[in-house]
Parts: sequence; C-alpha cells; structure tokens
Amino acid sequence: MKTSEPTKGNTKRKFWALVQAAYKLNDYIDVSLLVGSRQAGNICIGGVCRYEPEFEGVELKMFTRLY
Repeated sequence: MKTSEPTKGNTKRKFWALVQAAYKLNDYIDVSLLVGSRQAGNICIGGVCRYEPEFEGVELKMFTRLY
C-alpha cells in the first residue's frame, strides 16, 4: 500500500495485490504466472538487480538454464 496526501486533508491510498504460481517443468525450464498488480521498483535476486515497471494484468514468464 502506498499512501500520499496530494492536498492537505486529502489522503489517497494505492493498493497492489497479486497471486503468483511457479512450476518447474524439468531441470532446465521453470514457468511463472502472475495475476494482479505490482509496484514499480528494483527487484534483486541472487545479487542481480533489475528494474520492473508498475504492472497490472496477467504475466507469464519462462526461465531456461543452459548447463
């Protein structure tokens, strides 16, 4: 939740809510499904950071690894 007060006495709140599920297809491929909304910002995983824009909707990601 993000709360702001653009004018004195006028409080605005923005809510983000999501449901995410992931499934490992085999040793090399993972899929992820996200439904909902997320706030913009940096996402860091394993020491690697990337910027993700604000999002609302359905997102399907597939991650592959080479060995």
